[in-house]
Amino acid sequence: MLVAAVVLLVVLLVAAALLLAVVLLRRRIAPSTSGPAGTPLGGRPGAQRPGAPALGSPAQAWVERGERIAVRLRELVGPYPALTGAADDADAVVTELRAAAGEVAALDAARARLAVSTLEAEQERLGVALARAAGQPAEDDLRIALDAVVARLGLAARNRAAVDALLARMRAAVAGMERTLDELAALLAAPTGAATAVTAATTELTDRLSGFREGLAEVRTITGRAGVTDIGQGQGLPGDLPGSVEGPPRT
Repeated sequence: MLVAAVVLLVVLLVAAALLLAVVLLRRRIAPSTSGPAGTPLGGRPGAQRPGAPALGSPAQAWVERGERIAVRLRELVGPYPALTGAADDADAVVTELRAAAGEVAALDAARARLAVSTLEAEQERLGVALARAAGQPAEDDLRIALDAVVARLGLAARNRAAVDALLARMRAAVAGMERTLDELAALLAAPTGAATAVTAATTELTDRLSGFREGLAEVRTITGRAGVTDIGQGQGLPGDLPGSVEGPPRT
């Protein structure tokens, strides 16, 4: 009877040790396990990644269009090793598009914490109160409060201008990439005797793509000086935004 009890105890201890080992192993593996595309680690499917553009926003649309163009361009120049530089430059433009979209997301996240209408209403109330307190002890404090609200509204306006500048530059870069793709396709369809002209034109297209990349980097630097401030609207949607938000292109 005693032997049976000892055996049972040993079995229970072994089972407990194995269970503990499994738990520890799962905890060790969990941080390095990624979920489905677009799902943060340990998060819900479809949750927003920090720094990612808002779903359905212009920033997301421009990035996805740029990615599709870059894939098509690389497929186009695949048979021509001498032209891979153009595809590399297109990939570099997409990298800048993603960085610009991240900055738009950061600016929008900051704006979401404060509604401009709230500041404007406060500015109006303080203006009325200041007029009534003329010559009274409260006048100086009310003026300080009003100046602070006016300053915050000014920061909000610069924040909005920074977002608009980033989105406009992203739009221009994507439109330019599409033009480059079309022109390169036309050049490669030309007679083989025009090889010299194709090479010269491809160099021009590559320079153009480099210009888009540098332009995006420049506008990101400029808008970064505006700081991340709060103004209470989401990402603006250009009225004539072409295309739709689609999933990643199939390769």
